[in-house]
Amino acid sequence: MSKQYKQVRFRTIDHPNVDGLLSIYYPIAIAAAWLCFGWGVFVVIDVFNLWNTQQLLFGAARSGANAYFQLFRDGGPTEWLQWAFLGGAALTWAYLAGVLFERENPISRLFLLMAGAMLLMLIEDAGNPRHMLGRYAAFLGGDVGRYVASTLVMAAIAALPLFALVRYWKLLRYNTPERTRARRLLIAAFAVYGLAAASSALSVFWYDQTGHFILERILGGRVVPMTGWWGRANPDGYLLMDNLFEESVELIGASFFLAAANAFRKSLR
Repeated sequence: MSKQYKQVRFRTIDHPNVDGLLSIYYPIAIAAAWLCFGWGVFVVIDVFNLWNTQQLLFGAARSGANAYFQLFRDGGPTEWLQWAFLGGAALTWAYLAGVLFERENPISRLFLLMAGAMLLMLIEDAGNPRHMLGRYAAFLGGDVGRYVASTLVMAAIAALPLFALVRYWKLLRYNTPERTRARRLLIAAFAVYGLAAASSALSVFWYDQTGHFILERILGGRVVPMTGWWGRANPDGYLLMDNLFEESVELIGASFFLAAANAFRKSLR
């Protein structure tokens, strides 16, 4: 009886349709699982301090040691996963461009531009060149110069995939089920990553206020303040939005880009 059950179960998992969906949506599933874990850590440790976990993990000195910050900070575990998704998407788009270029298919140009866009997004996210350029611009124009320079870098990076999508959109309008799924995933990726980019570009106008409202009004001041960061007396609101919110949205967007690339790869088989 148990042997028959195992065989039926194996055949169900190995069904070609199920296998196809898993090979497309696994980045989204991984991102969702990680965010559930990370936000769960934030609630359990930073907000409610269940089982006295704050003191067990960080000791008596709590300044600058919130658990969410360790998971979602720049160059932290959430960004590692995001870099893996962007790198995987770049390789997949480049592979598709190469295969279709040999077949003289004009859609290869779209995939080549998408590969380049993913690479630029990876470089920007891992190396933060906009911040470096912003520091130089601050010598000339102060905070305004820093903001303008950073925004221009982000706009230039965003222009490449947007140009590719607009220029070659007609080539994506074949209404096969596989192509429709791939097209929807690509649109979702642009929408989610666009939200993250717009939020970051406008962060100076709303991150502090929104973050402090969440910490003080919604969470009741339960999260221990992190003092002394960047010479700011009260950076907690900005850090909450810049790390927990923005990195979560970017991770979802990166997972959608890889899922879209996987879906196009499946549609071409």
